[in-house]
Amino acid sequence: MNNAIYWLWVQRAFGYGAAIAEPVRAFGGAKALFEANEDALRDAACFGKTRSFSPSALPQILNKDLDFTTPILTRCAENGIRVLTPDDPDYPRSLLALHDYPAVLFVKGEGAFWNEMRCVALIGSREPVSFSQNASKRIGAGLAKHGVAVISGGALGIDTLAHQGALEQGGKTALVPGCGLLCDYLPANRA
Repeated sequence: MNNAIYWLWVQRAFGYGAAIAEPVRAFGGAKALFEANEDALRDAACFGKTRSFSPSALPQILNKDLDFTTPILTRCAENGIRVLTPDDPDYPRSLLALHDYPAVLFVKGEGAFWNEMRCVALIGSREPVSFSQNASKRIGAGLAKHGVAVISGGALGIDTLAHQGALEQGGKTALVPGCGLLCDYLPANRA
């Protein structure tokens, strides 16, 4: 069975932005955490240290229904979206240093490059002044020339210009939108 279903369960059971690193590590992985019974969960050394892994969160964690994962995985497959989990070699290794790393990432586009090269996040005003517009594009281009990928939320303004500068130099870029990949977040930046 695909391990992604257990990571999707972790995301749902603990909630977005929850500190999942300790519980996952304590049980040796998402599947083992899913399979843990109430006594094992309560006996974990990290139990009760965060709101997302506490007595008040137990009802959600003890909900072992995986039926919700099928439509998610089906829709992703139909739309060319890869589901990356911490078990996947393409998952950004730098995120694993966080106590609240995402249990799943939804990725669309060419292969994962973020583990092979340096990445810099460039974000800023959506309505930058002329100087900032030029600077952002130059910075993006300069980073690309030196083999550094540009990452941003993909908003208009500074974000877009940094990506344009990097792409014009043949560089790599990635958008991390604050919404799902199937949302038409910013049609102007689709390309």
